[in-house]
Amino acid sequence: MARNQHFTVHNVMNIPFKELSISDKSTILHYTANSKRRNCDLSFSNLCSWKFNYQTQVAVWKDCLIFKFWADNALAYMMPVGEGDLKTVISDMVDDAKKEGQAF
Repeated sequence: MARNQHFTVHNVMNIPFKELSISDKSTILHYTANSKRRNCDLSFSNLCSWKFNYQTQVAVWKDCLIFKFWADNALAYMMPVGEGDLKTVISDMVDDAKKEGQAF
């Protein structure tokens, strides 16, 4: 490599999103029941009810619970829930959106 040549190292780790399912209940409740945020969008029954319309996916990433979904043909994310470093987790979510070819 030539001296002074700049290069960018991209985050090669992928957030392990998976389709939301009933089997995720205990994991989701672990994060949402202990959260200071009280938001009906985080209700497990609401998440399951709407998952078919929004193709909701879920991941546990760096001690945060993350939801990813599609609304009006646009990718969207919920605010992460958990004790992880929010700045790092959101940066990883931005990278995830780029990998999807979508704006964050």
